[in-house]
Amino acid sequence: MKKLIKIAIMILIVSILLKVEKELKENDIFKIKNIEIVNSGIMLEDEIKKLKKLILGKNIHNLEIDKIQELYKQDIRIEQFIIKKAGINSLKIKILEKKAKYYGHYGERLYILDEEGNSIAELKESTKELLPVVSFKNEDEKKKLLEVVDKFSELDNLVDISQIYKVNSDMILIILRDGVRLKTNVAVEKEKYKIAINLYNSLIKEKKLEYIDVRFKDIIIKEEGDAG
Repeated sequence: MKKLIKIAIMILIVSILLKVEKELKENDIFKIKNIEIVNSGIMLEDEIKKLKKLILGKNIHNLEIDKIQELYKQDIRIEQFIIKKAGINSLKIKILEKKAKYYGHYGERLYILDEEGNSIAELKESTKELLPVVSFKNEDEKKKLLEVVDKFSELDNLVDISQIYKVNSDMILIILRDGVRLKTNVAVEKEKYKIAINLYNSLIKEKKLEYIDVRFKDIIIKEEGDAG
């Protein structure tokens, strides 16, 4: 009998403690008042403003932080998304947006592409940067153009590219920032670009170049005003 009474008392005490804990957690002191946001870009500004408005005033104990975190991690524009408690009524949200690597020109629109060539935003959703414009008509064409650009980027010459696009089945045209055209195709190896860029850097100091053609065994260089 005494054992049953002890059990009953223990159950009563636990019930009271749980009730007190629940009531304490429902106290207004736990309503979210402060949200610190650290964001690396502007693509998600509108979404983050909406999220902040939605969360403010909510009880911090009732907030499903893991679900919110997983939801935003699925966004193609986001590299990293972390949300954590920073006090009894405060949160800290850290967002690392994917870095813009190229502008993708498709039809009449310009998109932001990441380093893998994925479209992560429209131009209006990002800050304007000096990035190469990749003009393409379909995904297969975009893939081949990026293969060519990647060979350039490995030589630290990506900044020199203004635009790249396919002219025909045998020619891809790279327009450099100074207007010089580089004629190439997907078959050209990285080493050939290295030689061409060294020639370009040497000649551009004294000559005005029209184009450099690296598609053949010998590199062809045409100066402005030359016939042919």
